[in-house]
Amino acid sequence: MDIVAVSCQHCGASLKVPMGTVHLTCGQCGTPLLVQYQGQSIFTQRQDASDDSAANVQQQLHDLRTEAEIARLDTAWQAKRESLKINYGHWGRGAPRHEFAVLVAVVSLGIAGLFGAAGENAAMVIFGLLGLLSAVMTSVQASRYQKAEAKYLKERQALSPNEMSAKHINDPRSGYHF
Repeated sequence: MDIVAVSCQHCGASLKVPMGTVHLTCGQCGTPLLVQYQGQSIFTQRQDASDDSAANVQQQLHDLRTEAEIARLDTAWQAKRESLKINYGHWGRGAPRHEFAVLVAVVSLGIAGLFGAAGENAAMVIFGLLGLLSAVMTSVQASRYQKAEAKYLKERQALSPNEMSAKHINDPRSGYHF
């Protein structure tokens, strides 16, 4: 068996160890060491420094998994958000809003009132009912959208509490813009 000479990284003491040794304790200072083999070079590294390195690798792995899960969640939300959007005519598609439902109800009831004033009772009733139905449907869609968004934000916050930055909130793709 080949014996190699290495120095303790902590105190500099000369140590002789069998080739292939991975763990040892310095006989001079008692520091736990790892023997590192890189090409023709053989050197020691403090065990606790290696533990820090392993902890860093574990943290990086955790961070990568979290980032991947956030990306998956964001992609799923984008698809869900698109499916929940409604058509606002020439204004395009957007998130359903309770304010729009109220506006539809007010306008449709106003127009129905004009039909009633003109003596067109059938048109008044039909237009009023269609307007109210449209307002109720928009309000239901707005509630569905808000619940889905709240669920998404809660899941995202749980994955990364410090991630909900102003950048995300101001990103038009996040769903905070009409």
